[in-house]
Amino acid sequence: MRFTTVRTADGTSAARVEGEELVPLPYADVGELLASGADWQERGGSATGERMSLEGADLAPLVPRPEKIFCVGLNYRDH
Repeated sequence: MRFTTVRTADGTSAARVEGEELVPLPYADVGELLASGADWQERGGSATGERMSLEGADLAPLVPRPEKIFCVGLNYRDH
């Protein structure tokens, strides 16, 4: 099962990807869906709603406000 965050006329919404269609979920983004509890996958997979085409969708970052950002630095002699 794949999830994405999509921009809509009302802001952003988490959505489940089903082939070439998106099923909007009642969460503002995938981060909110994940934070909603241990059974997030069950709720995300069982939700139904008005479908929209994946082709014309305006995709947003999956988690627009991450709690942490991890960076990796690399030091090398030629730098």
